[in-house]
Amino acid sequence: MIDRLTSKVEADIAQRVDRSSYYSPFGKILDYELAFEKQGYDGTMMQVLDELQAQLVLRRREANPVILALHPPRIMRGVMDYFIQTQRENGKVYLLRKAVRLALALSNNLETSRYLRKFGRAVVNSGHGDLLKFPVSQIPDRPAWDSTRPDRSRRSAEALLGQARGRDLLFIPLGHGGVAAGLDVFEYYRKLTRTKGSLFYPVRCSMKKKHDRQPRASQEEVKFLRQAAVGRVPVVFDEDVITGETIMNAYEFFRGILEVEGRTLLQLTNLNMKVQVSEN
Repeated sequence: MIDRLTSKVEADIAQRVDRSSYYSPFGKILDYELAFEKQGYDGTMMQVLDELQAQLVLRRREANPVILALHPPRIMRGVMDYFIQTQRENGKVYLLRKAVRLALALSNNLETSRYLRKFGRAVVNSGHGDLLKFPVSQIPDRPAWDSTRPDRSRRSAEALLGQARGRDLLFIPLGHGGVAAGLDVFEYYRKLTRTKGSLFYPVRCSMKKKHDRQPRASQEEVKFLRQAAVGRVPVVFDEDVITGETIMNAYEFFRGILEVEGRTLLQLTNLNMKVQVSEN
């Protein structure tokens, strides 16, 4: 299903991708354990865009797989943090969806440089040019890194296939940790189901690092998500569960705005450490 909320760009990506060929960007990191330290980052949005562009002009075997895997989620991280910190609403959904399309293009080996240029122009033309100077930072997080392993994401997609029964999704990963793994789960699911109308939209809910009490969804985003949930199975995702507090708070929040008769919100995680601890 492709409706008015699925842009021509997203529809084009969905139709052009050979689902059997999807291969996680994280799977291209040869020494996953050693790469953990490179999860940390301090820069600006412009630096992230420039560094990503520098990798895109290289041959795939010469490019830095860590940058290709982590910079697209960092762009989404920067957009979310910028709008929350500046307390602006207008334009957030627009720019965040542009960032999502850029990430999906890269994941599917499409003409990513074109999407990168479109994102940069959209930032300036939307009146949020100061976003390019906005700081983008990431602290190394061992549980998040382990939870983002592509084999875990693939298994989550397989589990989701049974729960959602192959239908289109409104996939909501919790930022910041759930975004990178969420992209993989989303793409693996699309590979398994060949769905063309699924939507990916991250919302920040970082109780530990950002002290968020609930998902930081603006009124504009709530309106968008309610519209996007029509005809789709809503899913809230986090890469790992330690105490369970974050995903349960998010689940209750989104259930209140997305569940209606005949539509149930699903929750999903790559690594449930709470279960592991209780079993020991």
